[in-house]
Amino acid sequence: MKTVSRILAALLSLSLLFAAGCSDQKPTAPSEEPSSTPSGTVDPAGASTDPADVQAEALGLKADAVAAKINGEPVTVREFLYWANATYVSWGFTDIDWDMDLDGMTVEEVLKDNVINSVKLYRAVENKCAELNITLPESDEEELASAKDNLIAQYGSEEAYRQALAESLLTEDLYNYMLRVSYLYSYLFEEVCGVNGSKCSDEEAVMYGNENGYLRAKHILLSKTDDDGNLLSDEEYQKRYEKLEELIAILDASDDPVAKFDELMHEYTEDPGVASYPDGYQWTEGAMVPSFEEATKALDDYGYSGVVEMAEYGYTIVMRLPLDPDAYAINDKYGYSLRMNAAMANFDTILSVWTDELSVEFMPEYSKLDYKTALTADLAVK
Repeated sequence: MKTVSRILAALLSLSLLFAAGCSDQKPTAPSEEPSSTPSGTVDPAGASTDPADVQAEALGLKADAVAAKINGEPVTVREFLYWANATYVSWGFTDIDWDMDLDGMTVEEVLKDNVINSVKLYRAVENKCAELNITLPESDEEELASAKDNLIAQYGSEEAYRQALAESLLTEDLYNYMLRVSYLYSYLFEEVCGVNGSKCSDEEAVMYGNENGYLRAKHILLSKTDDDGNLLSDEEYQKRYEKLEELIAILDASDDPVAKFDELMHEYTEDPGVASYPDGYQWTEGAMVPSFEEATKALDDYGYSGVVEMAEYGYTIVMRLPLDPDAYAINDKYGYSLRMNAAMANFDTILSVWTDELSVEFMPEYSKLDYKTALTADLAVK
């Protein structure tokens, strides 16, 4: 199945969490009542209602205190709390068993690991871009410069914009930093892997596909229904089976069964999808009718099956095809080609190496980052 780069997932979570900044969704205890005081303000008693401040204070910390230095650059408590909240929201929990076992780690341990990795990945991207002299083009700089005005327009006022930032545990500086790195990420990927993963070889792409359940095939379908969608009689349906047996005999006698299969497919198939996929379907395991998929797996490239019944559709003959690096799996929700997915998986490995090479110095504040306590802190104004 498709492996998405961890850094890409991390960068996406920034926009997803901030986009929900003015919603009622908060990564806090499910029984909590929403505050009537806007986030990022001060209540009449003088206490901050900024979620980052509230969560930090629950740990005896200040949100803008330095909790770690990565390659000598400071990382604040706020940034760690941001990633804890972002991860919690992305997991979709309404309640959580913090001690639940996940492959030998508790949920709390997995969360802590994810948070530090997310923070380090941003620094890895930033540092590698500086090392490779990768900078943003003027058009991106202009877009970044106008980002604040665009968000103010989106939220309706500067006050609402700042409230959205606060509700997402972000400051304007932190948001701008993360947004800039997300822009740099795409250029770093292109430098290493090429546009759309073009530097990933055919062999690498096919190897990735074989290891991740990719399949490709075409078929000659004779439907179990007539042109009006009515089920055929048993007698008529049996004739469809016999017709396919005749076609198999033709393939068996052909000097070029691959070319003959295409000829017969275009003449006889009743699969409407052939118009959109004349070169066959590429997919990942589980997307196709089980009998079709199992028939494909049993074949070598360019081998063809006997008559296969697909219960909902009819009888078919399947020909397995070699994987196409530049085709996408029909069930890939992102529409990425096999080559692009392979390149992203390779890049993920490279990023992990770069991340591991970073020097990390933890401050005393880091040991106080109890995310269980922070994420269940009562944000309601008393």
